[in-house]
Amino acid sequence: GNLADAIVVVNVNKLKQKSDGADLLASQIAFSDMLLKILQRQGAYPLMAKLREHYNLMLSKEDQSVQKKLDLVAEMYFGVKPEGNTMQDMMSEVMKGFFGGSSSSLR
Repeated sequence: GNLADAIVVVNVNKLKQKSDGADLLASQIAFSDMLLKILQRQGAYPLMAKLREHYNLMLSKEDQSVQKKLDLVAEMYFGVKPEGNTMQDMMSEVMKGFFGGSSSSLR
């Protein structure tokens, strides 16, 4: 309920304050611990989004595959599709149409 959500938010804020001066490994462990707790709760996507927001600096230091994996986790557990770059997505679809469609139409 609301109390459990509040406790998670408070813990995220405490971890954020601690992680500002902590080493990367400790921050990663704290993030992973909180993420696992959030995933156990149905409908807790807003908490996951808040967690990602708080750890954005740490996550931005990782390669892009970490962000993509977190997007996949959000989609699998909460049904939330990642926000894409609409221009990039559009260009990708156009390129697929040119190259994907032309090779299949030649057969």
